[in-house]
Amino acid sequence: MTIMLKKIFSIIGLIIAVLVGLIGLLLLIMGIVETIPSMWICGMVFTALSVLGSIYCGKRVPKVKQHAKQSSMEPSHTSNTSHCIICEREIKSTVHPKAFGGYVCRNCTGILSKNGITFWKLNQYTLTQLKRYCGVTKQITNPILLDDNITQSEKLHLLTLKNPQIALQAGEVCYYKDEATAYHEKNVVTGRKSSGAGVSFRVAKGVYVRTGGGDSQVIRENIGEYFDGTLFITNFRIVLLAPKYGFDIPFSKITQIENHCDGFQIYEGAKCHSLLTIDVLTILVILELIKIVNNGQLSSSPKSYSTSGKSTSIDPELKDLRELKKLLDEGIITEEEFNAKKKQILGL
Repeated sequence: MTIMLKKIFSIIGLIIAVLVGLIGLLLLIMGIVETIPSMWICGMVFTALSVLGSIYCGKRVPKVKQHAKQSSMEPSHTSNTSHCIICEREIKSTVHPKAFGGYVCRNCTGILSKNGITFWKLNQYTLTQLKRYCGVTKQITNPILLDDNITQSEKLHLLTLKNPQIALQAGEVCYYKDEATAYHEKNVVTGRKSSGAGVSFRVAKGVYVRTGGGDSQVIRENIGEYFDGTLFITNFRIVLLAPKYGFDIPFSKITQIENHCDGFQIYEGAKCHSLLTIDVLTILVILELIKIVNNGQLSSSPKSYSTSGKSTSIDPELKDLRELKKLLDEGIITEEEFNAKKKQILGL
């Protein structure tokens, strides 16, 4: 932009110099014809200034052109290329809505507009909510889940949260905690549609009589409700703490889990719980690990559960194991018999 302005000023200066030169020639001719010394002296001065100005401006224009050519050949260090804060796709133009210190691409803007989220309302939502609306699924980034050199039970043991801020049962451990949203769709009345035929007659001031019939129909629509909360996954259950439509479902009562790009539908018999989250892939992997450790089932018995190769048992089993250990220490049973009986008690 600066180079273009310099070029324009140089051309304007050249035109002014030419005009001054023409005025100088005119004064010079008139001074000679009318024999007025002051006039032809001014004409000579104007002509000289015109020549000097023309030379200076004429040299400036090629310099500007050369500078512009060199600038275009040099690699540009400034680029308008950025990435969408929602889908992380590359966008080459910054003429996009801005939110959370970044830009939103046209594709995500269109999807959000269909959901009633215009660009001036973007900052009214969290970034996680915007990603969920656009169907963006978070990739697995936890190095424990990506490590193939450790066993499934060791992965679960490493995922165990020390303070999940949820009341746990005896022998229960929590593997996952993150934000999620409870979703509930209900059918509500949004208006009425009336139709009819007839004629109205005015019988007095403010009093009308209508003849004919009419019909009124109720308009109903499905409206979704969203309540942000926190999702917990333990070795016994799935818990969503939310202001409304939260749930606490043991694995033993789950009949089916359907995963989508933006969340899950968890069926508890005939009842369906909708859960929205962008961390679908991580949750699927954790549920699969629990299923593998529990011999192909999500549900695990509270009486016995192993995460790191060490069994966690309830009191009756502890008593049986202690009695077996005493028999082993006294030499009444062999170590092989002790291990076999131990596996039988723990159900291994």
